[in-house]
Amino acid sequence: MSCVTKTRQFFSLMLLKTKEIIMNAIKAMKSELKEQANELRMIKQELKKCQRSNPYGAYKLQWEKDKRQSDYRHKHIAYCLMRGISYEQIERPRKGNHPNWERLRKECSYAEEAVRASA
Repeated sequence: MSCVTKTRQFFSLMLLKTKEIIMNAIKAMKSELKEQANELRMIKQELKKCQRSNPYGAYKLQWEKDKRQSDYRHKHIAYCLMRGISYEQIERPRKGNHPNWERLRKECSYAEEAVRASA
């Protein structure tokens, strides 16, 4: 076997391993998104109950819901971008409601860290 063939095999194996690591990171992110969605649903239900009984006492729950919705939105956008979906296909936000791109870079670095950790 020539040196070129061995090198090609080595790089193809590394590429397959890297793809597998990235896919595992994407799967982990998907399960986190599912958990966050369930938590968000529960908070929304609690908020509705609290607003019905005391409309002025739900500020803390409202703040928690808004914070978690923002976290979920950014994580969902990062997840879709990692899967290769363009931002225009993911959402069309209102004027002035664009995501925090620095926060998205942090979320997307999740897969990069997984690749570095396994290397």
